[in-house]
Amino acid sequence: MARIAVDIGQGGSRASAHDTCAHDTCGSPIVGPSAVPLLDSASADTIADRVIEFVVRLGIPRIETVTVGMTGFKPDLHLLLRAAARITHATSARSVTIADDVLTGYMGALGPVPGVVVTAGTGSVALGIAYDYTWRKADGHGYMLGDHGSGFWIGQQGVQAALAALDNRGRSTTLVDAIVEQYGSTSGLRDVIYSSTSPAPALASLAPTVIEASRSGDTVAADIVRRAARYLACAAAACAPSTEEVVPVVLTGGLSQSDYFWSRFADAVAAELPAADLQIAAGSPLDGADVLSQQAESWHLPGLVAHYRLD
Repeated sequence: MARIAVDIGQGGSRASAHDTCAHDTCGSPIVGPSAVPLLDSASADTIADRVIEFVVRLGIPRIETVTVGMTGFKPDLHLLLRAAARITHATSARSVTIADDVLTGYMGALGPVPGVVVTAGTGSVALGIAYDYTWRKADGHGYMLGDHGSGFWIGQQGVQAALAALDNRGRSTTLVDAIVEQYGSTSGLRDVIYSSTSPAPALASLAPTVIEASRSGDTVAADIVRRAARYLACAAAACAPSTEEVVPVVLTGGLSQSDYFWSRFADAVAAELPAADLQIAAGSPLDGADVLSQQAESWHLPGLVAHYRLD
């Protein structure tokens, strides 16, 4: 028997199989297309069919559980049960769990313990879970309404600062030269952004440029990075189970891969949440889906996860 873990995100999807007896991974993870939001019956069927395709590709004959973490999760019980029932019928899995990927990201980064996980990639979101399984989420509103401190936000702020400098509206910054080097001209950048069907990832791709400029002493870039770190630290504080007792806090996502940014985040967390015990992420959202599959019966988090069991 095997556990199937699936992570369906903005940048693509992955799946893996784990032997329930040997506690080993059955082969390497496989990859697939990016997420579609759970909006209606058609999208519920599309999500289910993607999971079913993963199961077929993995070639596992006997399945105990299928656990899916997904971007675009919607706590609509009818749609979730529709998708879960479709998966169960096609795979003969004994149980199916579908969760918000903010929860599988949490489980992968920190595990099934109380604390806070801040995810900062193209977008940003923080999730805090308490001992009684109550939870709070901060941001995660998308690039048009939120995602403060994210890779998108840093990239956008960097571009705006460069354009302001060129227009003589803002302070001089090396970001002008960095953007011109990358895109040939500011008009070249505008063409890329405004012609893109996904402007958030396009702007997020400039976050490393802004972070490197900050590391090199550019004061404009340093201010952007400082504000980004503070936004994320404030999100952590907003959903922390406690502001007085020691709280494990993990930063995960693309921005966490920068030691320089991680250090700025650590400084901001120390100011905003003094009780924080800052830790390194233990694993990925795909790992988190497998962790959740083993905790599904005990972790009751309405609004973040739905379970379907065939008895």
